Amino acid sequence: PTRRSSDLVTAPITACSGDINSGCTQVTSGAHLSSATVPTASLAIVQGNGTKVQLGTGSPVSGHCAKYDANGNVIDAGAACSTANSGTINQDAYYAAAGTTVSGVVPVRLSVLKYGAKCDGTTNDSTAFTNAIAAIGASGAIVSMPAGTCIVNSTLTIPNHTQLVGAGPLLTRLSTSSASLVQIQFNADVILRDFGLIRSVTATTGGDGIQGCLSTRCNQPQIDNVSITGGYIGLHIGPTSFGRLSNLQIQNSVSHGLLMQGLATTSGNQFQWELDNVLSELNGGDGFDVLATSGGGHGTMSPWKRPYTYANAMYAIAFHGGPGYAINDIQIIDAFLSTDTNGGIMFDTYGNFNRVADSGVELPDVGINITANNTDTQLIGLNINSCSTQGIIDGGSGTLVENTVLNSDNVGYVNIAGADHGQLHGDSIHDNAVDGVLLNVSSVLCLSGNMLYANGTNVSGTVGACTD
Repeated sequence: PTRRSSDLVTAPITACSGDINSGCTQVTSGAHLSSATVPTASLAIVQGNGTKVQLGTGSPVSGHCAKYDANGNVIDAGAACSTANSGTINQDAYYAAAGTTVSGVVPVRLSVLKYGAKCDGTTNDSTAFTNAIAAIGASGAIVSMPAGTCIVNSTLTIPNHTQLVGAGPLLTRLSTSSASLVQIQFNADVILRDFGLIRSVTATTGGDGIQGCLSTRCNQPQIDNVSITGGYIGLHIGPTSFGRLSNLQIQNSVSHGLLMQGLATTSGNQFQWELDNVLSELNGGDGFDVLATSGGGHGTMSPWKRPYTYANAMYAIAFHGGPGYAINDIQIIDAFLSTDTNGGIMFDTYGNFNRVADSGVELPDVGINITANNTDTQLIGLNINSCSTQGIIDGGSGTLVENTVLNSDNVGYVNIAGADHGQLHGDSIHDNAVDGVLLNVSSVLCLSGNMLYANGTNVSGTVGACTD
């Protein structure tokens, strides 16, 4: 990998022949350190392939035990050997007499292979992955994973400024046989990319594929080109200032495919995850579910581009706010939502200025369901067809449906209690079995420039006064 000049470390230790590993005495992670087994020397902490050097200071007293900190510094030269003043370190250590100057390089990339991972689909690689992550310094690192199936039956907690990178979601797969294990967890700014998560058993509650930002609001995390199969919740994430989800496939979750869940803290409903090209399919709950939390304040959303769903057991996409914790500014563009049982999109936001544009919804029970807890929802340029009950259920105030096709549904558009000051403009509403437009409540609804034809009844009910 590319080296930066700031990565270079130069200090006096022994001259080891070639690689820093060569010619030095090695003590493995967790070993008991004493001068009985280690020569009087400075201590170097070496990670991975031996290219990282953190230099210790001080020397143990010959014949006595010594205590060391995690960087190899002698913090107690020791007296008689005893449990009280013996020490262990959490990284591999190499010893040599002080005297010459050797330059080491802090790696920007750590390979799990260097920590013993096989990724052969048989070997338990849990310890290797855990040790690789434990070796990451405060400035972070790139942890690379090879092609293959890596069996990891422990949660990987990814620290700040770290990238976990594979060879692609079809090539690098992290597999667990635990039903309740969270496979990957983070509460910091990380990048996860180019790998797949699989589970060989049916997940139980808590056994999510990825959990992120569920204890604190993150700043700029990213997940890209990752597949998640078989979690309880596939991707379970909290608030962020500006996160990114792109090129994801989430499938066969027991519950929701993707759940964004708020926190009962300041800005706890700040769902600023920019989403692009994410497929959520064949999940036991919603494909995408956004759930604001009381105490988290009003929520805002970053744009969602190209969310796709197929055959989820509940809604394709659902938004749930509440009094005092509304969800505002939803923008969904270029979505295609197909065959989701309960419906395409559920808006129960308690908010306003939410918009869906240039998208398609087909074969659900309800295309789009807008409850009375929404204001100024805009549906523009949609194609909603083959819904078994209604294309659009509208209970909101100020809903605009424009340049939208509602066809081959049972009922194209129906308003319910709470609907008022809505507008249907420039829509094509046709071939709906019962009604093109059904007005269950007398409210102000402007109908202008629409094509209504070949419906059981084009317009049923009473349209209130309309002012264009």
